[in-house]
Amino acid sequence: MENVVAIKNSTGDFASFLAGMYALEGEVRYFGLPTNALGADLAILGHGDGLMGTGGILGRDQADFWNAVDAGDRERAVQLGKKDRVYMDAWFRPDYGVRFGNQQAIIKTALRLRGIPAGFVRAPLLELTPDEVARVEATLHELGIDTHPLADD
Repeated sequence: MENVVAIKNSTGDFASFLAGMYALEGEVRYFGLPTNALGADLAILGHGDGLMGTGGILGRDQADFWNAVDAGDRERAVQLGKKDRVYMDAWFRPDYGVRFGNQQAIIKTALRLRGIPAGFVRAPLLELTPDEVARVEATLHELGIDTHPLADD
């Protein structure tokens, strides 16, 4: 693996994630820590390299989870991570499969509901149904996030 510098491990099997992280520690950067107390603890202890994925849904709060970790402020990181867990639990299963629609449509819809021009999914993927859009919007409201009407274009 001479040209590999990092791995993104997006598995719902945390034991497998940990095995890979420890096996490759010191050799490559290893991304995929969860945004919860355990993820904060591991990062503060110097294990793993954060997360790649659904950034943007919570805006600054997602980046601030990692800023708090970097500052050693576990309590703040855990509080910020709880927000991330709300939508992850509402929209995704523990194995990171979707509870409805498809991942791209969920994320793009959430961003568009926030007023961020995220575009639309490409075929063969489908946009969310009106009921699914309502689920995304309800989750954003649960998080205290204001939403905007979706444009049809």
